[in-house]
Amino acid sequence: MSYTMKLLEERHMATKVELMVWSHKLDLLALSNAKGEVALHRLSWQKVWSLPPPEEGASVKVIAWRPDGKVIAIAYSSNDLLLVGVENRSLVHRSKTEGEVTCLSWTQDDSSSRSSYQSLQDLNLDFLPRLPSLSRSYGSALSEVGGGPGSAAGEEGLNGGGAGGGVDSDVTEPRPLSLLIVGHVTGQAALSIYGLFGCGSVDCGTSCILSTALAQDFGRLVIVCEGGELKVFDTSVLAKQYANELHALASKHLSIMGLVDYLDETMKSVKEAYENLLLLEMESKLASYAESTSGGDVSADLLELLVLGSVSESLQRFLHRDLSDKAVKKLGHSIELSYSNIQKLVLKHVHSVAHAISYHLAELQGMARCSTRFRPLGLNEDLVTKALSAVGRFLAKANEMLLVIDDSMKKYKLFFRWLFAMIQRVSEDRMMDMTLADFTQQDIAFIASFIYDLDGSCRLDHVGQYLNETDLTHPIETENSWQKLLKNNEELAKHPCIVKLDRKTSLMQEHVRLREAIVEVFVPPQSAVGSMLLPDNVVKLPGVKNPSQVALTLETGDNRLLLTTLEGENLLLFDVNLVTKGFSVKSIIFPSLHPLDVQFYVPEILSVLLKGTDPERGAVFVQLPVAPVCKVAGSEVDATNLVESSALQPIENLVASSFAVSGARKMAVLLSESRRKIRLYDLDAEAEDEEEEGAATDADSSKCSAMDESSLVVSP
Repeated sequence: MSYTMKLLEERHMATKVELMVWSHKLDLLALSNAKGEVALHRLSWQKVWSLPPPEEGASVKVIAWRPDGKVIAIAYSSNDLLLVGVENRSLVHRSKTEGEVTCLSWTQDDSSSRSSYQSLQDLNLDFLPRLPSLSRSYGSALSEVGGGPGSAAGEEGLNGGGAGGGVDSDVTEPRPLSLLIVGHVTGQAALSIYGLFGCGSVDCGTSCILSTALAQDFGRLVIVCEGGELKVFDTSVLAKQYANELHALASKHLSIMGLVDYLDETMKSVKEAYENLLLLEMESKLASYAESTSGGDVSADLLELLVLGSVSESLQRFLHRDLSDKAVKKLGHSIELSYSNIQKLVLKHVHSVAHAISYHLAELQGMARCSTRFRPLGLNEDLVTKALSAVGRFLAKANEMLLVIDDSMKKYKLFFRWLFAMIQRVSEDRMMDMTLADFTQQDIAFIASFIYDLDGSCRLDHVGQYLNETDLTHPIETENSWQKLLKNNEELAKHPCIVKLDRKTSLMQEHVRLREAIVEVFVPPQSAVGSMLLPDNVVKLPGVKNPSQVALTLETGDNRLLLTTLEGENLLLFDVNLVTKGFSVKSIIFPSLHPLDVQFYVPEILSVLLKGTDPERGAVFVQLPVAPVCKVAGSEVDATNLVESSALQPIENLVASSFAVSGARKMAVLLSESRRKIRLYDLDAEAEDEEEEGAATDADSSKCSAMDESSLVVSP
């Protein structure tokens, strides 16, 4: 391995840098600064995007990349935990943690085979159409998302374009299981599949969690706590016993909650479309007229005008002064546009996403009936049935609102057409002709019914009550044939498959109840899985109390844990056998140098940042193989005897404080003591240079050989 470092970039930052974390898969570096901002940079130092903190004054505590590099987890001092799509900075998920987050680790099981669930996903793609986009004309700027599993306003994927749709674009395709572990200062470590589906937590007492590691096969969880305690938990339930079931359940949770998020955005668009309505202005004018007249009955005056053709002086002034033909025409257009937009949103979006949610819940109900597979995970069929009923009530209430809109639009058109004609006739300087030659008897009956319903309340709108989180003020009383059938057959109405309607609830209330019912479905599995995560053993690490740096790597094959801690200038390396609970500890020293920071470059190599004792405090970077350190007899190891002198790479003109390395990309980034200067290094420069020189030499040799052969041919 080459130990030559090549300086690629040096940048001066306007704000102090706090954290630096490399992506596992991509040439991307995440930086957080003192303002709580997180920025993503490429190797060329091109900024991909910058993300402000969720709250003013919040600082970034920890950053972790999802192993595939498509999502990044960010924990803040405000106890906010954000999952952000890397491609377009979209917010995938946001949650509040129970305490301050001290560490994040994300592990992916690349070797897992989920063939049974892959076929289930394929059926979803066959039966569920793609959800339509929410355009700006409907009051929302939501990008187009898919109707498959996980459809929601979220990440479009690394290849962009909104092709996949959902919380994550590749969720529609079978993919390995990934687990996010969140360690807290309170000693709790929460586990969540895909970072979204909580699958329990483990309790480490009151000790602050410093670092965590999960075996690649998910069979063992290792937690390092303050005070030098190493706690091991048996997580085989995630690896063997119910691995496929958990994968299916977590993916179904991801799909359903993504659809619920899409429904939330749709309901926001419905409310925005309604807010564009100008009926409130008309209601205000009618109320003012009612207060100004002695009788105060708008309905009676308008009915007198409609039926008898007579108009009072006060009503004539009101029609001539407060209402104009242009205002009435504008109001009629506003009503028609707003109501038609609401109808389109309900018919095209609400119905589509509600049917998709029903599809997934029906599949979840079938999974709950597999008593030997999913019932031990806490999946309750009764809760799923309750959620299905909530979807039915929500759809029924949406259809009820559509009926109210349809009825209102008919009456509004006739009422404002009649009112427009009356205003024009009142405004003319001639004998008023109040005949209704342009209206049929049915039209007049509709107008009279509409005016009579005003009844002194001056309330024109009956749709807005469905978009408030309160009971309906004027519920409709009509009954169709189906409702009459249920009323006359009580036993049929009690059947669990029959949706029981509540006449008094609004659409927004049913929407809230739907979300609550769906969230309730996934609460028991979280506690059930958490109860299966059992403590295995505890190892006391000597010489460790409150280290500033902890780095660990877990090798699944031989049940071996390599752990390094840095406390002050004391750099320790632990080699722990998790089966026998035995361990060895080595104190690594560098004469005349003091360690500043330490990380695992790859499991076999330790990267250490050192500083000199001279006044200039020059930094030194070294790649230290772990195997020779573990083989040295005795507890103290002079690392300079295990590496070549050229391996100690001096960092010129930089007083360093910390670093971050990427073994996959063979890159390192160093941060100055002022935290305002960053240097980017290539750690494989010598090998690349030798390859380039070798290629150039071969090319020159080939060229010379070709010239020699050419000269031989041309010569006589």
